[in-house]
Amino acid sequence: RDLHKEYRRQRQMCIRDRLMSRAFKPVCLIAVVVFAGAFATYDEIRQSYVAGRYGSTEDVLVDIIGAVVVVVLFKIIYAYRKNKYMSNV
Repeated sequence: RDLHKEYRRQRQMCIRDRLMSRAFKPVCLIAVVVFAGAFATYDEIRQSYVAGRYGSTEDVLVDIIGAVVVVVLFKIIYAYRKNKYMSNV
């Protein structure tokens, strides 16, 4: 019974690690930043058509910088947790 639980736990961790390692590949991280930039650009263009509002390049840049900061923070946290897990194994 305990062996079955341990096997299931190991399998779930293996699947999670495989998914997380794919999610943190450079191509995926760059795609996140590009998507954030595209969405920010779309939002600013849409905003420029609303009365009393205007679109600005600075807002797009701030959104892109925010996406980069989040990606870097997630990468640091992932590396820290992975190293912590590996030291416990």
